[in-house]
Amino acid sequence: MIKQYLYKIYNLINKYIFIIAPILALILFLILAKMNDIAPMGSKSVAWCDLNQQGIPLLNQFKDILEGKQSLNGNLTAGGMSYFGVFFFYIASPFSFLVIFINKSDMQSFVNVLIMLKMATAAFTFSFYLKKKYNSLNSFIILALSIFYSFSGYVMMYFQTLTWLDMIYLFPLLILTVDALLYKGKIIPYIISITIMVCINYYIGVMAVFYVIFYFGLSLFYLQKKTGNKKDIAIKFIFSSFIAILLSMVILIPSFLDYFKSSRTISIVASLKESSILTPYATAIPLVLGTIILLPLVFNNKFKDEKIIKLILLAFLSIPLIIDPINKMWHYGSYQAFPCRFAFINIFLLLDIIGLAFYEDKEYPFSKKNVIKWIIGLFISTLLIIFSFIFENIYCSSNMEILQNYTHTLWGNDKSFSSLLIYYSIILLVVIIIFILYRIKFIPIKGLSIIILSLAIIESAFSFKVYMVSPSHDTKRYENYYEIADVIKDDSYYNVKTNVKINNVNDLGGAGYNNFGHYTSLTPKSYMDALKKMGYSSYWMEVGTYGGTILNDALLLNKYTIYNWNKYNAKYQTEHYSIVENNVFPLGIITNNDLSQYEYLNGNRAIVQKEIMKSLFNIEDIITIYEYSSLNNIEDNSNDSNINFNVLDKDSNSIIFDVNVKGKQRLYFEAFDKYTNALYQSINDSMKIKVNGYTYNYKYPTQSYNGFIELNEYNNKNVKVEVILNKSINCSSFNVFGIDMDKYNSLINSDIKHANLKFDKGHFEGTYEAEEDSYMFLPIAYTNDLNVKINNSTVKANKVFDGFVAIKLQKGINNIYISYDKVGLMPGLFMFILAIFILQFY
Repeated sequence: MIKQYLYKIYNLINKYIFIIAPILALILFLILAKMNDIAPMGSKSVAWCDLNQQGIPLLNQFKDILEGKQSLNGNLTAGGMSYFGVFFFYIASPFSFLVIFINKSDMQSFVNVLIMLKMATAAFTFSFYLKKKYNSLNSFIILALSIFYSFSGYVMMYFQTLTWLDMIYLFPLLILTVDALLYKGKIIPYIISITIMVCINYYIGVMAVFYVIFYFGLSLFYLQKKTGNKKDIAIKFIFSSFIAILLSMVILIPSFLDYFKSSRTISIVASLKESSILTPYATAIPLVLGTIILLPLVFNNKFKDEKIIKLILLAFLSIPLIIDPINKMWHYGSYQAFPCRFAFINIFLLLDIIGLAFYEDKEYPFSKKNVIKWIIGLFISTLLIIFSFIFENIYCSSNMEILQNYTHTLWGNDKSFSSLLIYYSIILLVVIIIFILYRIKFIPIKGLSIIILSLAIIESAFSFKVYMVSPSHDTKRYENYYEIADVIKDDSYYNVKTNVKINNVNDLGGAGYNNFGHYTSLTPKSYMDALKKMGYSSYWMEVGTYGGTILNDALLLNKYTIYNWNKYNAKYQTEHYSIVENNVFPLGIITNNDLSQYEYLNGNRAIVQKEIMKSLFNIEDIITIYEYSSLNNIEDNSNDSNINFNVLDKDSNSIIFDVNVKGKQRLYFEAFDKYTNALYQSINDSMKIKVNGYTYNYKYPTQSYNGFIELNEYNNKNVKVEVILNKSINCSSFNVFGIDMDKYNSLINSDIKHANLKFDKGHFEGTYEAEEDSYMFLPIAYTNDLNVKINNSTVKANKVFDGFVAIKLQKGINNIYISYDKVGLMPGLFMFILAIFILQFY
């Protein structure tokens, strides 16, 4: 009776295994979340690194787009950067549409739910794959392997980029459709799956395409007896891949155009030359360590046919885990962090091979002799599982500080790698013992499957603690920041900045405000250079809104500045932030000067200030540049192209500027080296700045702050600016300069000629009557997506000041209409429609 009841339960599990697997993954995540006070069962978010800096703000922007508050083109950040390429690089997931139901202030907690749902979906698709591929495979083995897949090291370490998790749950479905093409000649499922995968995340999706090519080629060569006519199948594969490429072009062409404008592009040859031989193994190998503990199970049954093919592919994909130049080739030439982004395929392959190894494995026949063996084997295995559970808890408690190095630095180190190796070596030994017991018939297959499932849960708990609990944090600070959303009530076109780096730069856009800050891999290089030249902080792919001068802020329409303290002159005040209104120039400044001659800004950054004022307003004397008056224990070896100060005494040196301020001036200091997207420059942390004995900055410039330093306002006063060097420096710009406040106020309050422009959901519209041919300056980022029409005729938008826009106006009435039309979208759409027609014809 009991035996029959147990068989009914097992058959029920077997029938609905791909439903039970995601439910088990959800339950396991929720239990671990409850134990560690993590949302949705607690108050903490697991978001860190790119998920905080990029994913969450971009989801908040997407929420605004879904609600009709913003447009896909001419978006909030980077002065009007297209959201199209960013969307399809970071968050183009069906799960992203759930944000419409979530408050922005709750988004940092909600991403935990997104991660959980994607992990559960991965358990669903992988169990579905195993059930379809190996129908008679033991259900508990399917459950165990699905948990190993959904809680893999790759998931735990790389969940910061949300769409990479979409790749994990889509990949098993992709391989099923490749098999359907191989063995049954079906092309439609393959076309749909490969197109969806590439469109959701083309960066990782193309890696999956490379694997599919290898997998298909090897399978067709070795399994031709199973696949049928080799030539016919190969033609179908080429044809269907071609159709998928055409379908994907509606996403790929515009996205690649955005990507190639960014600072991330690099010479592949140069990158490979700079590579070391070995990958950063302390970060790369842990991606797969949690799966490698199951390696002994591969040796169940013989090596032949499909198993050999998959082992060859696994060996092939293991090479870039170790050899960095090959790893970089998988990353199209370079990567800054997150090595081996294809490693989910390695994990899939190993688990797939294990499923194949146990496929149709028969239960040992029931006998008294076997029962005694089973009791002994299961008793030993149970002790080993209990030991593994206790060992996992003790090891985590005593070594967590070392183990969590990755979540603090984005890289593993030798200590963390050694600690992981010790842990996984012990668990591997447990698996070896259990597998030997199984092979000598001391454990039945159902018992083995439950043991493996237990190990899957223990491994999941370990990885969860190391990679999710470790970076988890309270969301209060994030929630406080988003109290600024919708606070500013202003119908004009304006930008918002912060006085310092208050939060992640993308959060201003996430809060719903136009601004010049941006941080994604698609930040345009020319735009970054323009903001650097204008004295705003920038490094790597991040452009901050802090820095600059009052002239730059006025020019770029930075009408509001957010401070993270109470300001007496705040126009808007929240519990934690003050928002101050600034004077700005009007939108659409008109000048008679030929702005097409100012495509690039030249000279040091103080001279650049003068050049901008001259080009727009024919004013130069509003800015005064001061020379240093004396050097103490510093040698000046500068020349026309380079500024070089050699420190003679590190403990006692200074560069003195004795500034005789005439009238009222606002003083600034700046030092700058190269226009590069390097994470760190040699000039960083090289100087301390004092003004009249008061220290303004202890370490300047820094990685996060390398823009202009405001040194206060002075009226008819002698000011002593003292720069103390911590080391010798080489740089391209080194200045103390002042802005004449009387001339500034006179200019800002004057009747500046400007077009009567209005901005509404992605386009500018207005009219200007010009007395003669002139130029209109727009403080928006220059992009090829701009479509400018004057009196219904298309005209060219000129790039000015490295990254902004100038438009030539003709004498007379100019009816101006400026919109954003995504370059590459129409040819991509044509190819998409063409593919549909070809497919229908076929």
